[in-house]
Formats: sequence, structure tokens, C-alpha cells
Amino acid sequence: MRVFAATVTLILTVAPVLPAQRAAPWPPVATFSILGYDSATGEVGGAVQSRVFSVGNGVLWAEADVGVVATQAIVDVS
Repeated sequence: MRVFAATVTLILTVAPVLPAQRAAPWPPVATFSILGYDSATGEVGGAVQSRVFSVGNGVLWAEADVGVVATQAIVDVS
């Protein structure tokens, strides 16, 4: 038990002074979407930003008196 306690103490003492690893560069290949609702007028809307050309017509779905949905995982834009 003493060895375990000594090991944990050593790790907790040394860990904060060790240099952190640098994050790998991550290319901007994401799709972002935002949905909005105006409670005063009942209007809904959405917008999509992606590196894929004209993906907005497949990501957003809206129906009156129902709402808006943004599907980003699987979209058929053909």
C-alpha cells in the first residue's frame, strides 16, 4: 500500500511540470449548422457552412408547423 501511495504522490507531483504534448494539426474539414426559432413570429430557419459545395440543400429540412432539422452524418446531394 505504501508503494502505491508513493507512486500516486510522485505522479501527482511531477505531472504538472511535464510539458504538454502539442496537438496534431487538424485540417478544417468540418460542417457546421445552426437552427433558429423566433418565438414572437413562430418562424424557423437554418444555415449550413461546409467545405462541400452546395451541401445546404441536403442538410436542412423544414416543414411548416413542425420545425427544422439539420442532418449532417449522411446526406445525398446528387
